[in-house]
Amino acid sequence: MDLFQPVPDFDRPIEALYICHTNILKRMDQIDALAAQLLEDGAPVFGPQVQIWEELVSFFRHSIANHTRDEDEGLFPLLAGRGGAVVERMEFDHRWIEQSEETMINRFEALRSGEHPVSNTAVRELAMMAREVTRHYRDHIKHENEEVFPLAEQVLNDGEKGTLGGIMRKHRNIEVVSMPAEMLVRQKTD
Repeated sequence: MDLFQPVPDFDRPIEALYICHTNILKRMDQIDALAAQLLEDGAPVFGPQVQIWEELVSFFRHSIANHTRDEDEGLFPLLAGRGGAVVERMEFDHRWIEQSEETMINRFEALRSGEHPVSNTAVRELAMMAREVTRHYRDHIKHENEEVFPLAEQVLNDGEKGTLGGIMRKHRNIEVVSMPAEMLVRQKTD
């Protein structure tokens, strides 16, 4: 099964944001499945899940963090004055979700490291935190997909979309390399 849909080049930044959401939702499904196992079977299933949780923590710290920065530093400022209360709500959601996911990650890391004993109660608390985070991500993504991104497509001009794409590249350390014109001509004729 292919877990992730490839993100297009950032010349189409709104489309890239939608695809990031699709990929985030797939991870939320994965977290829900792990949480369901923890709730049902408790501590004995935590050990076999550790590697998957480590991958999820990495996803939160890298992919989701980049996506959030794309919106906070790119999309939302570009929509300033044109997005109204919905953009303000999304900015607030980002802060709440980041705090909640950090609490969940800290709980996982305390269990993984042995700082906190792995017990049925402890892993079920992790599972409940995880479910809360996934619920909020789904709600947040639904609002962005249905309200914010269509608004952005409508009100941002090509230059602003180019700026957003540039910000997204920067967050991923992607350089735009331009080819000399003679190479482009040679490529077209080859």
